Amino acid sequence: MTTRITISQAAQVGYASRPTIYRKIKDGQLDVFNDGGVKLVDVPQLISVFGEPGGRTKHEGATHTDLAAAQQNEELQARVLRLEADVREARDRLDEKDRDATRERDRLLSQLEEASKRLVDLREDHRGEQADKEATSRAIQELKDELTAKKTRGFRVWLFGRE
Repeated sequence: MTTRITISQAAQVGYASRPTIYRKIKDGQLDVFNDGGVKLVDVPQLISVFGEPGGRTKHEGATHTDLAAAQQNEELQARVLRLEADVREARDRLDEKDRDATRERDRLLSQLEEASKRLVDLREDHRGEQADKEATSRAIQELKDELTAKKTRGFRVWLFGRE
């Protein structure tokens, strides 16, 4: 596997300045690779163009292991950024689902309240109808009783000639 580092890392280690590295890329002497928005160059190619890292390094005596560690650090940072973006997207989706669930809960609660009111109204109507039936039954019974009393009185009058 070829070791790749960022252009900034190559400049820090001392291969050349960033403008010089960019100029070599533009001239076609160096290949650039894009990894998730991070521009990388091959270390062996840097060595073939510029030689071993020189006096511009901020880290004297940087080794191939140091470069690999720096590259791994950069890759991990890029991965962390991608994961943070994924977490933000997931959080946004969860927030939207939470808002949808809240709206649905409110809608269902509203329907439940309406249904409860209708049920109370139906019960009151039923009680009213029941009371009307009972009143009607009492009135009918009173009429029957009155009619029976009149018949009985009429029969006595017919039978005995008086009341």
